[in-house]
Amino acid sequence: MKLIFNLDYYASIYEQDEDELIESFNKLSDYRYFRSGDASITKENTNLYNLVQIVKEQMSIVQKSGYFLGYKIEKKIDEQFDLLRFSKRSILNIELKDRLPKKGWEGVEDQLRRHKFVLSILDKKIISYVYIDEFKKIYQLSDSNELIEATFEDFIASIEDDYIRQNEMEEVNTSDFIISPYTETVAFANHEYYLTQSQGDIKRSILCSSNKRIVIHGEAGTGKTLMLFDLAVEYHQEGKSVLILFCGNLTESNEMSTIIGFDVKPIKNFELYINDADVVFIDESQRLYDHQLIFLEENFEDKLIYFSYDERQQVSRNDKNNKELSKRIADNTYEIHTLKNNIRSNRQLIAFIERLLKLNVNNQENYIYENIDVTYFQTNEQAVDYIDFLKIYGYESIELTEYITRTTNVKKRPKINEESREVHGVIGREYEKVVIILDKHFYYNENSELDSNYLDYYPYLEKEGIYQALTRAKEYLHVIVIDNPDVYKKIQGIFTKKLKL
Repeated sequence: MKLIFNLDYYASIYEQDEDELIESFNKLSDYRYFRSGDASITKENTNLYNLVQIVKEQMSIVQKSGYFLGYKIEKKIDEQFDLLRFSKRSILNIELKDRLPKKGWEGVEDQLRRHKFVLSILDKKIISYVYIDEFKKIYQLSDSNELIEATFEDFIASIEDDYIRQNEMEEVNTSDFIISPYTETVAFANHEYYLTQSQGDIKRSILCSSNKRIVIHGEAGTGKTLMLFDLAVEYHQEGKSVLILFCGNLTESNEMSTIIGFDVKPIKNFELYINDADVVFIDESQRLYDHQLIFLEENFEDKLIYFSYDERQQVSRNDKNNKELSKRIADNTYEIHTLKNNIRSNRQLIAFIERLLKLNVNNQENYIYENIDVTYFQTNEQAVDYIDFLKIYGYESIELTEYITRTTNVKKRPKINEESREVHGVIGREYEKVVIILDKHFYYNENSELDSNYLDYYPYLEKEGIYQALTRAKEYLHVIVIDNPDVYKKIQGIFTKKLKL
């Protein structure tokens, strides 16, 4: 249990100059201890004491009470708050620094802006400060999101005369911060989204680059598309003509373009409208055909072009056969920026997906998978009824893409549920709840990898298609196994591995 504390109480502990006593305080009141078991004394301890010494004589007892130390959001977004205080009308956020960090004032301002955005989900006034011990000064993020020097008198006056004993951020659903421009276009247009510190750093690096070809690389859920769209907004606001090309079907492109304010088009026939664009962004470029890339290079050498790329999301043999972009990435012809942290899905979901695809994967922890379910049915008809039931509770059913042969008009890999979305139709999208199907053709091969023995001609990659479907889930996943007891038993092993049953 994390305990709120009073500043006088903290000062009394610190002034004893006894390391074990301060460590005992940290064990009771510092979230860091509850995360990692680390109660060691840090610079924040000293910075906090020095701040308290400056302001405590002018503060009321109430103003000195109700503080939370070292709270960190670890689900999907990675933000740590040095000092938080919640009241009925506002939230006080104080960052404690011993000196100006390497990223300078811009980095400090960016951190407070990110914190303000995250805390704003509680629909209260956000009061943000940073205390820099080197200068013995305090700075405030203004209403216009600019960092300004403040007086300690102003700081004290901004602290409410009431406080709430609960850390209200612990009840927040962090999924609300992660959006897809394709499925939540209005929210994106209203800038109701979050860029992590890592994304922000990469964005600044990209905008300072002089290269004409830049690739944003990362696995599913790392935020490539969001970064691509955010960069597009940056250029659009500078008055540049912006074009986003999506490597797939995009039936809602006209509606998206109207809402966002610049063109978002499917890659097909891009030659018709690329000439007028100053900056081009190509999303899901792992599906870009070789002849399309060659055309771009031969005709638009001086045009600034960005790519988002993830080789694991190639879902057809044609995708795999296109080598031009991957060669340029491999030999560093293009400037590469890699996003590493998955911000869409929680860690349990990420671990389960990796284990489902490869049973003996060794870089994932074992969990009690609270938001994941597996269900077994013997027949398709039983499964259809259950999928319809799950849809009532907000699940999106995703199945492998159907293929109809050109000469005989025969349907390959027909969907179990006619209303299911197809893999090719959900590329770049994300959903809160997803249900996927593993039928009798799936099995685990000698390398403990999920594979398929579907014998008919089928031009799409089944394992990669399942990966695409799985990684559309933000929070909840339901796996339905049909007429495949061996796979069901293997999945049971994933669920009970933590319990060692």
